[in-house]
Amino acid sequence: METSFVTAIAWEAQRQDVLFSLNTGELQIVEKSQTDWRDSICRSMFLASQAASMDVGGDVVATGDAQTAGIKSFVAVPILNCATSEKSHNGSSIESLPHPCSTRLG
Repeated sequence: METSFVTAIAWEAQRQDVLFSLNTGELQIVEKSQTDWRDSICRSMFLASQAASMDVGGDVVATGDAQTAGIKSFVAVPILNCATSEKSHNGSSIESLPHPCSTRLG
C-alpha cells in the first residue's frame, strides 16, 4: 500500500477529517486535512456498496479529490458505525456508515 489513513466524519458539517496518515509513496495525504463529505471517495465507495476498488472511476465514481490525486485503487474499512439515512446507488438505505473510516490507497 502506498498510503494509508484514518478519517472521521463530521456529520453535521458534512466534512471528512484526516486523523492519521502513513505515506510511503508519491501520494501524500496530509494529517488534519479536510474534504467535503459529498466529494469523498469514502462516501462514493459506501454509496456503491463497495469496500474495495481496483478501478476507481470505472466501477466506482471517482470524486474530484480522487481524480486530482490520481487514485486508481482504494480500500475502505469501517472502524466504528453510526446511523445515517443516506441511500446507496440502488436506492436502499445504508443503515450505518463508517465513522471514522480507515482507507488504503495503492
